[in-house]
Amino acid sequence: MKFILEVVLLIIFLVFILFFMTWPISLPILIIYLIKKNKNKKYFKSTVLNRNQSNIYFSNIQDTYIDISDYKLEWFDTNDLDVLKSYFGNMFLDFERAYNNVDYNALYNLCSPSLYDIYKNDLNVNLRLGDKKIIDNVSIEKLVIYNTTKNDDEQKVYVMLELKSNNYVMNTSGKVISGNPVKPQSEEFIVTYVKSLKKKDEKSSRCPNCGATVTSTKCSYCNTEFKQNEFRIDTIRKLV
Repeated sequence: MKFILEVVLLIIFLVFILFFMTWPISLPILIIYLIKKNKNKKYFKSTVLNRNQSNIYFSNIQDTYIDISDYKLEWFDTNDLDVLKSYFGNMFLDFERAYNNVDYNALYNLCSPSLYDIYKNDLNVNLRLGDKKIIDNVSIEKLVIYNTTKNDDEQKVYVMLELKSNNYVMNTSGKVISGNPVKPQSEEFIVTYVKSLKKKDEKSSRCPNCGATVTSTKCSYCNTEFKQNEFRIDTIRKLV
């Protein structure tokens, strides 16, 4: 180990001597290298990091995602696709509103248990750090219900939507540390909704929050209000 250290120090010393002896040539080369490296960083930042990849990708999505057929539309006991789109779109907007307002109860009623745990932990981390994620001026620019599956236990609905919003994060002093509160940003998501088709025995129902036995849609122990047999958001995947 000592021998290796001595060899490394010797190499560093020789490089320093060589640089010192040839500094009229090596110094300009070093300066040119640093300038070129900095220029490459700026080019990467301006052409790659700031490129609006969302719109480029979305042009492909428009060609590949189409609404479900009339046959699968009948599974919802409706023949009005626009009403169905409004239903799932408003549910996603309610989800964004609940997250923005740190409304855990609303989040639970909108999400599957696994998704609720993810966003609950996310909100708790932000609260501990003192940061607040703000999603403002939210609108859905496009929504496609492109598939649905159904079996004896559950029905799943697959939705692609384009969301436009002012998305940013503020710290405890009110300073914006990421995102842009002025310039709207467009993002695309694949959202999966799920609905349980199993009939529940009210006598053995459990509160989804504390686990207490309940006979209505409001827990008498923790006051959590919850809905049963409704569609919930199961997964959210952002398209990059």
